[in-house]
Amino acid sequence: MIRKNLKRESREVLKHTCKNLLPLFFIFFAFMIVVSIISAVLTGLFMTEETLEKGYVVYELFITAIAVISGIIFKHVFTCILIKAPMEKTSFKELIEITQPFKNIGNVIFNYFVMFVFIILWTLLFYIPGFIAIYRYRMLPYILAQNPEMKALETLKLSKKIMIGRKFDLYVLELSFSGIYMLMLLPFYLILILEFLFTGNMVMILVIMVMVALLICITIASVYVELTVYNFYKRVSVEDKELS
Repeated sequence: MIRKNLKRESREVLKHTCKNLLPLFFIFFAFMIVVSIISAVLTGLFMTEETLEKGYVVYELFITAIAVISGIIFKHVFTCILIKAPMEKTSFKELIEITQPFKNIGNVIFNYFVMFVFIILWTLLFYIPGFIAIYRYRMLPYILAQNPEMKALETLKLSKKIMIGRKFDLYVLELSFSGIYMLMLLPFYLILILEFLFTGNMVMILVIMVMVALLICITIASVYVELTVYNFYKRVSVEDKELS
């Protein structure tokens, strides 16, 4: 499987199809960042020795659970819209009706939780088995996007079957995006430089502009990477059907 072909296909889709979806994904990522910030702030407010002694750890667990569930829902909705959205531009209501990202959402969340448990259990044995488990179940988001009614163990079993002999190929494919991830860190360094060069309201305005630019870059890069991995999933699924 040639990585260049997968990436070229993703760029073509990104150019012709996803330009209509990028504003929506931008809003999605902005929302998730806000949720993460709120979760971190609330965790910082509650996580003290005094509150732990009084049993406020329950609230911490609740906040963490809400953040995790929100992340799972975001990931599933993002994947469904990305791989099932029609070529032509549609309204948000029509897009949701076509892609059905909230269908069997309870079962989807349960699938993700079971996957997390399996990965954690493998990680407890040693780091390497946990790392392998991540790639063993890497196809789960795409399987659930197409089959949200599948039971957890069936989904994990199918992902495991698809990834037999292909985990290293996917690892190398994702590793090839390292340059993109490193470039996405540049705005953070730019923010630090701006803090030294400017003061007062000017630095705040510039920082906000840089953060917006960073969010745009994260959105485009995430869509590009996710499309490429999905193309990998389509290729290996076809190969599996041909062999069976």
